[in-house]
Amino acid sequence: MEEQRKAVRAIMKLRAHHLLCTRLYEGRGYSEDFVLNMNRVVRELDDPEQEVQLLASPDDVCIACPNLGSAGSRCTLDNDNASGMDMKVCDALECRAGEIYISRELLERLKNKMTPELFETVCGECSWHKKGVCTYEDMIKKLR
Repeated sequence: MEEQRKAVRAIMKLRAHHLLCTRLYEGRGYSEDFVLNMNRVVRELDDPEQEVQLLASPDDVCIACPNLGSAGSRCTLDNDNASGMDMKVCDALECRAGEIYISRELLERLKNKMTPELFETVCGECSWHKKGVCTYEDMIKKLR
């Protein structure tokens, strides 16, 4: 039965910086569709065996975001700064964009390798961080 469930589970596509966002997510978002989709992504990522393909481009979170450009290739809010954030997270976690990992492994790397300085570098310009929704301390608490 476990093998059947595993075979059916889709590989999650996730921007590297969205690893941080999913740990700090509190049920708020850009729209109702976004919130429903983000709830699903967070729930699936909480499965320790979920396969995750890290990306530096739009992902399963972005598909329901009203800020995804019409071509679906970039975020309209940041002139593609999100890709730079993704690469910083990949570097810090010693991962590569495009590779597939297990969620348990990614979250363990995040817990062990994320520093307050890196968090500020990655998230410092994010509107959610600027609003006080996200902090390094909260992320570390949620990862423990």
